[in-house]
Amino acid sequence: MLGLASDAFTGRQWCGARLRTSIRALTLAVSSRPSIMARKPLAVYMEGNARTAGFLIDTQEDSPINSALRQFEATEANLAKLERLWSEIEKLTPEGLAFRNDPAYDEYVRAFEDLVQALPKIDGWKPEGVPMNLNSIGQNRLDAKELGEITAELAVEDEIEAPGRDLAEYRHRLNRKRRQLIRSVMSDLIATIDETLRSLHRIVPKKPNPGRDVKSPHWESVD
Repeated sequence: MLGLASDAFTGRQWCGARLRTSIRALTLAVSSRPSIMARKPLAVYMEGNARTAGFLIDTQEDSPINSALRQFEATEANLAKLERLWSEIEKLTPEGLAFRNDPAYDEYVRAFEDLVQALPKIDGWKPEGVPMNLNSIGQNRLDAKELGEITAELAVEDEIEAPGRDLAEYRHRLNRKRRQLIRSVMSDLIATIDETLRSLHRIVPKKPNPGRDVKSPHWESVD
């Protein structure tokens, strides 16, 4: 219950300020990047859009927005780890013809494969490929060279670099889904504010008394 000021416009200003606060809080929460990696994969929300019906972001543990945010954080953490792993794998990938075993390289590849499996699909797609082992890279390069065709050599290099391109594509899709989440939630918040203000406008007297409280359950949606 709030005391009404000189006119109903004060209520609109106050609601607008609360909306801006909610937008900043949501944007920071969705765009933040956790410093630790999720320990287990989540079957995440990425196939749809989160919605919320309240004016303020629901802070209940099982609310759609909080569930979506937790899933974004887990996916972002795994993707960031994959990007770092790929950077290390690229450093250990030899140029030209080379046949050898590298325990560090193999360990990176195993970790990469585990994390790729943990990624959820976004709009029905996720990275599936993993880096080739070093001997396979050497053999494929040798085979392509023996063919004597530049297209064969380019195809081999393209296959070697494929996991990195897939991560870049997944990053793009994750960022796009994050923006969709923000737009979806903000659309619901704005619609709820507009409906609340229309309801309050109907009960506010044309000449309000500054010392008189206006009682209405609609205040609870902006409290």
